[in-house]
Amino acid sequence: MFNKLNDDEKHFAIFIAKAALSENLATILKHSNCIISLSENEQISFNNICECVTPALQSVSRSIDTETILRLYIADKCNSFALAMPLDHNNKHNRSPRAYVMYDHAAYFNHSCLPNCVRIDEINDVHSNNIKYSDAKSQSFTNPPSMIIQALSDISPGTELTISYVPLDTEYGLRSQRLRTEYGFDCDCERCVIERFINISNDEIDDENCRLQMIAQSIYLVKYSCTKCGGTLCPISGSSDQKCNVCGIIRTEQEFKSVLDAEFNDSDSEMSDNISGDEDL
Repeated sequence: MFNKLNDDEKHFAIFIAKAALSENLATILKHSNCIISLSENEQISFNNICECVTPALQSVSRSIDTETILRLYIADKCNSFALAMPLDHNNKHNRSPRAYVMYDHAAYFNHSCLPNCVRIDEINDVHSNNIKYSDAKSQSFTNPPSMIIQALSDISPGTELTISYVPLDTEYGLRSQRLRTEYGFDCDCERCVIERFINISNDEIDDENCRLQMIAQSIYLVKYSCTKCGGTLCPISGSSDQKCNVCGIIRTEQEFKSVLDAEFNDSDSEMSDNISGDEDL
């Protein structure tokens, strides 16, 4: 019955069917509180899913209305994590999903454009950034995948733990579009406010506090964005080096300082040294 669906549609259809039969249906529906508009292609896919899921559930004496299917579709779309293929160094943009997974607790992590945590996938008990692209093409899931949430730096007690729903180096316009269309919200964090102002104004920013925030945010992106693949550079336990959560590249502290020096001119060098030493970055 599901043969007419493409791989992504099958994923949604199977999730919806299992959720509809689950005793935890009410709990799952709590994840559907975001509001998103389906694109034309998504509407076509949703209609295809309804055509398959509805009779499948009726065959086991379980009826489901279109509104509930839509809520489950949104819950899955907004909260599932894509297990992407490892980075193909011959084609950095070829990171198509291998599978989708929904983690009950991780689904509650909110987004930040300057997150204090990063997500690391484990597939068959191996960190995804240690898996070669050539090996992954034929690799099956022998163990259930899992996820590690790692802090990027020391976090004060009571501070909300956040992750980024998009790559850190995503520019403001595309980042805003993806968050709005894929997750149903407009981000008003300090980074977005400043970048929005820069985009709509040709005036130089003369407010000193705003300028300091811009420098701090720039240092953050230099420190944690992998220039090789767009992943996030994570701290390595017991070391001052960092490792990318996507491609696995190691960057030393000296390499970070060299990149930082290249990013800032002499007038900002002393200021950047003070900010980069802040434990909150």
